[in-house]
Amino acid sequence: MDLSTFEVKKLLYTWYKSIDNHVSVSELIPMLYAGDLEMHYPEGIVKTQEGFISWYNNYVNQFFDGEHNVKMMDIEIKGETAITKLLLNWQTLIWNPPEARSKWIGCDIYETFGLIRDKRSSNAVINLFIVDKVELMEGSASFTVKL
Repeated sequence: MDLSTFEVKKLLYTWYKSIDNHVSVSELIPMLYAGDLEMHYPEGIVKTQEGFISWYNNYVNQFFDGEHNVKMMDIEIKGETAITKLLLNWQTLIWNPPEARSKWIGCDIYETFGLIRDKRSSNAVINLFIVDKVELMEGSASFTVKL
């Protein structure tokens, strides 16, 4: 069955709402393809669900009060696959121990998602994620996330 625009939007909005709310990683894993997964972060490439779990655990222990806002979403569906280009505005706070204060981060992030229909669950899942470009807002701290 072909993917629908509704499925793609629902998955990606749920993905970012879940990340902003620091849900348990067990709620995110079903949204990721169990097969050939590829996630390109500025810090490196993750190719397994276990690698994502490590990245996410570092993320939730470093960033807080974050919010991803979708500014643009361009969806191209081809049967059971979709490529989606996103432009997000992300604003958050970061604390790097032992610093005395947290810092504000604000940026626009250009991303590409690949989605496929999972044969086992019949759900749309993420099999490709690429951070194409990060543009820091004026006054923003810089950042990295450990893999």
